[in-house]
Amino acid sequence: MNQLAFPGAGTVMAGRKIGYYQATIMVFGFLISVSFMVWYIGSMLHGLFDMETNEQMLRDNFTRHRWILFDSLLLCGIAWFWALMSSIEILRSAQREPPRIPA
Repeated sequence: MNQLAFPGAGTVMAGRKIGYYQATIMVFGFLISVSFMVWYIGSMLHGLFDMETNEQMLRDNFTRHRWILFDSLLLCGIAWFWALMSSIEILRSAQREPPRIPA
């Protein structure tokens, strides 16, 4: 759950409040990257229908703003790696054998 579905959710399910911070970082990174992609597609469509815009202008505009994409992907990577470390810690702290029930 922590790695494949949503970083932070598995940590919260294990009873660790630090998972909320992992999830928040992941959500911010995801939303910023999605908003960048919407902006990028909008810029491409605008350039397609605007006769005064050329390819070099679009390329320069992307080059000026690509740091947003890289930073948002970095946030997602940090959240994912942090969730991985939490998952490893949770697995290491789990009991090796189930508790015995007296008969």
